Amino acid sequence: MDNFRFAQLKYSSILILCYQYFCLNDTDKAFEYLDIFEKAYPKRDENFVVIEQFIVNAYSSASAFYFVKGNYSEARKYLNKGLEYVPNNFELKNRLRVLK
Repeated sequence: MDNFRFAQLKYSSILILCYQYFCLNDTDKAFEYLDIFEKAYPKRDENFVVIEQFIVNAYSSASAFYFVKGNYSEARKYLNKGLEYVPNNFELKNRLRVLK
């Protein structure tokens, strides 16, 4: 397996685990995987288009966690962070618009 495919699989797996932990309400683990992703993933890379929906799922879930707690500024922070990786994503932009 070449390095590109390995990296894509690695980043996708991290984001999937993050999202799954949010679904299981294990937010400590979810945020741990989000932190791992942010430290490992390079700046936005057009070659990693496949993982866009995984990014959206993870950052939308992080935002929803804070939204439910009434911490809207933190919810916006995670949507904006997701938009750093996928700046033209409709779902993240729409969620952010609703929070403003």
